[in-house]
Amino acid sequence: MLSSFAEQYKQYLAQAFQVMRITSLAPATARAPQLETLWRGHWTIENRKQYVRDVTLGEDHNQMHTGNAPRVLATLRSGLIDLWRALGWTNLADAVRDCAAGVQRTLTLIGALPHSTLT
Repeated sequence: MLSSFAEQYKQYLAQAFQVMRITSLAPATARAPQLETLWRGHWTIENRKQYVRDVTLGEDHNQMHTGNAPRVLATLRSGLIDLWRALGWTNLADAVRDCAAGVQRTLTLIGALPHSTLT
């Protein structure tokens, strides 16, 4: 059974595939190196946020699986990541710890309390 699975996996890896994409580049400039640079740049941005959501914010361990809860929580996590980065945080694990350490500061950060309550 295991050898059958391994053989199927090898065949899967050996298969070539074609990916179609749309670009606004002119045909003269849409060469493989330029397209690869654009494609890799896109995934660098995607992976940067996805890694933080998965690892730092524990999205993969989320127990909410019904209704709109997963989508709402993912949106909130993305919003927090964008907010922290806009505020200058480069280490988002530190931002999470900072928010956990000060509830009033966190509520002020998201606009739930007026700025005068910051201590």
